[in-house]
Amino acid sequence: ISDVYVCIGTKSVESDIPIFGTDEEFKSTVVHEFIHPFIMHYCLKYRDQLEKYAALYKKNEDVYRRNGCPDWFSAMNELLTRTVEIRINSNGDEEKAAKAIEDQSKNLGFSTIPVLYRAFDRYYSAIKRKENNLDKVFPDIVQSLDESEKND
Repeated sequence: ISDVYVCIGTKSVESDIPIFGTDEEFKSTVVHEFIHPFIMHYCLKYRDQLEKYAALYKKNEDVYRRNGCPDWFSAMNELLTRTVEIRINSNGDEEKAAKAIEDQSKNLGFSTIPVLYRAFDRYYSAIKRKENNLDKVFPDIVQSLDESEKND
């Protein structure tokens, strides 16, 4: 197992003073950045399956590029990370999750997040039924992108 390091800089600088944002913004950033390496493990393991949906990159290429995703693989890591972040930060509050999904999908343009969120939701429901191995369900989560392809 490798060590995970995350470097987080300031949100802005005002009068030569670094501003990290509100406590909630900072917490959200920390959670987001620490999710990335865990999601990366699955992205690497299931890279071939992810690449089957690479055509979806063109649909929102400008959104992905503005968010530092130069290709489909990095876009998928970002989409999956944001989806898990919503799940964690909402802490079971469906209203909070719905608001975050709306913000990510409509306001930021990550249109596949609602589809991925529903797929993860099925996974988390499965945990309650003792299916707690993400390896067993990750291919199904990726395959949920079929729904995004159909919506074109």
